[in-house]
This record gives sequence, structure tokens and C-alpha cells, in this order.
Amino acid sequence: MVGQRSRYAVALVIVLVLFPLAGCYLASGERMIPETLSPDGIGQTSAQFVNADGTTEREILVGQPAILVELDVAASAEWGELILEFLAPDGSTMLTVESRYGRAGRGSAIVVSDEAGQVRYRVTSREARNGSYTIRYRTQAVPTPTPAATP
Repeated sequence: MVGQRSRYAVALVIVLVLFPLAGCYLASGERMIPETLSPDGIGQTSAQFVNADGTTEREILVGQPAILVELDVAASAEWGELILEFLAPDGSTMLTVESRYGRAGRGSAIVVSDEAGQVRYRVTSREARNGSYTIRYRTQAVPTPTPAATP
């Protein structure tokens, strides 16, 4: 009877503790370098880590909704996989940059900021070690139509 109770207790611990961690992003030695945005709309954000595993979403604040943002992204991991996915306001993926087992990944695209003036991106790592990524971005002003001269 006691053995059966201890098995139930172990099962309960697994359900209550481990399942909520299933979607977590765990990183050790992570160092985020804060984003910088100059007055002319050019910015950069980056991160480095020793070990990382899981998925998380992050944002880059560009300060204006529905503005075009040009991205230049680099990612690397000495071991494992590091994947960055940049999301459109509707949640679809607009750019994916992958680094796998020592092969660096690069990518560029023009994306649109969401209603909060942010560019959202997802970081996924699978047993990644000694990794980093850098995101350089530049906002592009949306041209305003000017009335044509009439004769």
C-alpha cells in the first residue's frame, strides 16, 4: 500500500512540476544587450548565452504602428539549434534564421510593426550551447501621398 502511494506521489509531482515547464525557455549565462534606436530609426539588439533550450517570444520596440522595418539578422550556436522567427502582426512567420551545429545563419527581410509599434520574434533553441544572435533594424517611413499639381 505504501509503495503504491509513493508511485502516485511521484506521478503527481511529474504532472504538477514538469508539464508546466514543457513550453519554457531556459537559458544559462544569457546576456541581453539592450536595444538601441537612434533618432534616424536605426537600431540593434543582441543576446549571448552559454546553454539554452526551449522557446520564448520577445519584442523590439520601434515606436510606430504599421511601419516598415528592415531587418538584418545573424545567429550562431556552436552546438545544437538556434532558430529566430520574426512574426507578422497576424502571427504568421515573415523571416526565419537558423543556426545548426556550428553553422551560422543569416537573413534579411522587411517586416511590418504591430499595433503596439513592436516587431515580435520567437527564439527557439534545442540543446544550444555557446550561442548568440544580433538583430540590426531600420525603420522606413511610410510615404505620404502628396497632391499632384493641377494645370
